[in-house]
Amino acid sequence: MSEVHPDGDLEARVARLERVVAELVDRSPRRESPARDSAGEGTPVDTPTLEEPPGSPRGPDPRNGLGTGLDATGPRWDTDKLLGRAGILFVVLAFAFLLKLSFDRGWITPALRLVAGTGAGVGLLIAGLRLEAARRRLAQALLAGSIALFYLVTYAGSQFYGYFPPALALAFMSTVTLLAFVLAERQDSPALAVMALVGGLATPWLLLVEPGDGVAIYLTLVLLGGGGVYVHRGWPALLMTLVVGGWLSVASHTFLLPGYGIATLGLVGTFWLVTAAFPLLRPVLKASWSDESPVLLLRSAAAWGSGTAVLMLVHLLSLGRLGAGFLFLGLAVIFACLWLLVRRSPSSGSTSAEGSALALAAGVGMVSWGMTTPLLLAVEVVALLAFRERIGARALESIGHAIGAVAAAVFLSQSLAGGGGGYLGFHQGAVPHLGFLAMVVLAGSWAGRRASVYRSAAYVGLLVWLFADLAPRPEGPALVSIAWAVQGVGALVTSRVRRSHAAQAAGLGTLGLVAAKLLLVDLSQLDPVWRILLFLGFGATLLGLGYWLNAEGPEEGQPDSGSP
Repeated sequence: MSEVHPDGDLEARVARLERVVAELVDRSPRRESPARDSAGEGTPVDTPTLEEPPGSPRGPDPRNGLGTGLDATGPRWDTDKLLGRAGILFVVLAFAFLLKLSFDRGWITPALRLVAGTGAGVGLLIAGLRLEAARRRLAQALLAGSIALFYLVTYAGSQFYGYFPPALALAFMSTVTLLAFVLAERQDSPALAVMALVGGLATPWLLLVEPGDGVAIYLTLVLLGGGGVYVHRGWPALLMTLVVGGWLSVASHTFLLPGYGIATLGLVGTFWLVTAAFPLLRPVLKASWSDESPVLLLRSAAAWGSGTAVLMLVHLLSLGRLGAGFLFLGLAVIFACLWLLVRRSPSSGSTSAEGSALALAAGVGMVSWGMTTPLLLAVEVVALLAFRERIGARALESIGHAIGAVAAAVFLSQSLAGGGGGYLGFHQGAVPHLGFLAMVVLAGSWAGRRASVYRSAAYVGLLVWLFADLAPRPEGPALVSIAWAVQGVGALVTSRVRRSHAAQAAGLGTLGLVAAKLLLVDLSQLDPVWRILLFLGFGATLLGLGYWLNAEGPEEGQPDSGSP
């Protein structure tokens, strides 16, 4: 027997394994690397793909919603929604044209026309309810068409044919409005809710119902229904309809009435609730801080609803300026209470704080309306600037600046108007006006980057007040020059003590103003004795200031060398 070498046996086994691997590779599908086409992009070759059965339709391209054969990069059109709305519009128009044609040619009796319209509306309603699961948008369009037909049939039966008395027609349209609200909630459709609100608010005017307590109660219920749906759903279009449509209905009803009653006052209050209070309270009622309305929408609704409600109450109650002022003060308190409830909500909290600030400013201006008005407004500005960070409404800073500008305008108007003699030889508004200037300086402490604006305004305001208060006196020009010179010297002293370039510029500017006044005005108007005294005193003052400001003294932290 011959001996087998171990190395030869191992080589044979390796060769057999290589042949087996080669056979397995030959049997598997071959996949080659992508080839480069002429454009330079990789194109896979010999890659197995799943073939579609012959004749099978290709599904719609989800990128465009219009099926195959269209460019997927084109605009995205909500086709079923557009087609559904357009179709319902033409159906309603066709029924309206059919009614007109039947009027002209006498084809069918009025009763049959109303029955046909009602039947078409019921058919659309049933079709919309049956399709709500499979074709939601088409269902919403069908339901909107049914609501429109119901309104149209009721209006025609009441106003054209006289089959329905106004009270019965009002009941029919109220039922349609309620049905539309229910369908809007069921279908999650803001369009149906807007249609319900518009139809409900327009019903009394379409049916020519005389304004009165009954109409006021009806409009109150419609507004409450629309406001409740908005609180639940938060549709911006519905809130804007409440603001615009509610204002048109409530204002028309209010100003057409020769008098008023509890129902009309309740209607005005309800309008304010649904346009201002309900939107602000929505985060609390919904228990979700993330489910908020846009802050711009909240501000617009709250401002328009509150202002309109106050004006209508002033008209109904025949209130004057003082009564309107107390209404605004009450509104400020209400907005402050709303802020306590919704302060955790960024949108509602900031809007409530802003509404309270604006209502307070309006109320203070109307109630005080006198020499104390600028002072009280300045106190509010100080409070707004001091607490804006704590309240969490950054817009309060802008509101504070705006109120401050109004207060400054009132201050200048009152100062230049002057007044009768008062205490200590000054006019009657001396103490409130000086208090206003002090509040302006204090407001500058919290004004941040605008601190210099407030301090400059207070400085100029003091110049104006001194001129307006001292100029009418017998020796007014001389007194004004003396007072301005004292103010300028005080500013320069302050600049030296506090090392303030702004105070230095203000002092030099004031002294320059005094010098110009002495040369251009006082030189020709004053008595010779006053002229001599003023020029001598002013010149000596300037010399003394120049010596004091330019005297060489020891630097801070260095001993005096004793040199002259």
